[in-house]
Amino acid sequence: MKRFSFAVFSLVLWTFAALLPLEGAENAPLTPGAAMPMIFHAVQALQGVAKVSDLVEMPNLDQKNHIYLKLETQQNIGAFKVRGAYFMMSKLSADQRSKGVATCSAGNHAQGVGFAADKFNMQATIFLPSSTPKKKINAVKSYQNAHAILVDGSFNDAKLACEKFVQESGATYVPPYDHVDIIAGQGTIGWEIMHQLPQADAVIVPIGGGGLISGIALAVKGLNPQCRVIGVQSVSSNAMALSMQEGKVVALDKVSTVADGTAVARPGDITFEVCKNYVDEIVTVTEEDIKNAIRVLYKECNVTAEGAGALSVAAVLSGKLNVEGQNIVCVISGGNIDPDLLQSIVAADNKQQKSFHVVSTDKAPAAVGPYSQAIQCGNFLYLSGQIALNPADGQLVGTDIQSQTEQVMKNIQAILAAAGYDMTHVVKTTCFLSDIHDFAAFNEIYGKFFTGKPARSCAGVDALPKNALVEVEVIAYKE
Repeated sequence: MKRFSFAVFSLVLWTFAALLPLEGAENAPLTPGAAMPMIFHAVQALQGVAKVSDLVEMPNLDQKNHIYLKLETQQNIGAFKVRGAYFMMSKLSADQRSKGVATCSAGNHAQGVGFAADKFNMQATIFLPSSTPKKKINAVKSYQNAHAILVDGSFNDAKLACEKFVQESGATYVPPYDHVDIIAGQGTIGWEIMHQLPQADAVIVPIGGGGLISGIALAVKGLNPQCRVIGVQSVSSNAMALSMQEGKVVALDKVSTVADGTAVARPGDITFEVCKNYVDEIVTVTEEDIKNAIRVLYKECNVTAEGAGALSVAAVLSGKLNVEGQNIVCVISGGNIDPDLLQSIVAADNKQQKSFHVVSTDKAPAAVGPYSQAIQCGNFLYLSGQIALNPADGQLVGTDIQSQTEQVMKNIQAILAAAGYDMTHVVKTTCFLSDIHDFAAFNEIYGKFFTGKPARSCAGVDALPKNALVEVEVIAYKE
């Protein structure tokens, strides 16, 4: 009850702070205190435009935590992007509106700009990657004042074409994420969550360029600094996660993910700074994790989510959060998935459900972490991310390569046994070392367990999780 009272008290203080003059706030560094007046201004501007989306508890998603879905799929464009786009465009002068606006988008931001353009009766030129789902392209074209231009290549190619158009036409650029007004508009989601569930322990947010999580983080930390804000990205589109690791903005050579709304090769400069200071953690999930979350939301929660919208639930279902007894809010950022893609994802599950399942050891159930579980599909067993964690307490074992390798091999033996396999059934191992010079010492221990010498590859990597020195992936097969 103390935590709830603190949140309510914070809410009163923030509401008071939000009534302070807005002048000068936009030029201040983006801290929760500086952002509060802007976010509150956005709340007011969006009344009657953006729905206060429902926050719905889903007890079947996680037996260890209380999971709530923040359903931005309920917005009039099917996604959260209407918030930031409308708020920024509401602040344009008459002269700016007469020259129109332009933007680049993978789909949902384009719809937000198109919607706002019709509301304010101004022209909007919208550049989209040619790979944008057909449903999103058709939705953009449905707005009277929106002119859609498809650009071959990635989001960055669409962005370059948009920037050239802005220079030539004098139109106002409405960026998809890296602008204080866009961030403030998206921050209204965090403001709503803290009103709907002041006792939230964590808010899980999809990340592309970072506008959504930046706004939510500023709002949430302004209300309750104890509430964690956790971002989620696909391993195939993890520019923000890598940037956080490197301590500087990192650009990817290419991105490809079913979460097309987050297929951004480079995070924003503003959003990176906000994430660096106010986002507690970023986790990454696989493409199959995302597809599984889409399936579960559709079949068990009656929620249609696009890939980006399902990222937060993918983090929960894949066990990446490693928490228990908490109130967790998953932001479902959008539901504009191509119907054919949705059908194929659901159908794939129907084909595999009899042979695809998680295998766990007795002392460490699946939710504890990847070191304690494996995925079995037919006659194949796949063990991913096996590091030197003790399944009994989840603590890293040993500080040298020998002791850690020993623990990794014991973990592998245990999970193989739980699935009815043994070391002789292993057909492929992939070994990652934080220091490739440890290979000889690692190989000595490895050889004691894998005398059959399955196919193996070994590589040095920049970093492993939890200060691990070694990580091993295994594929096993038996008739």
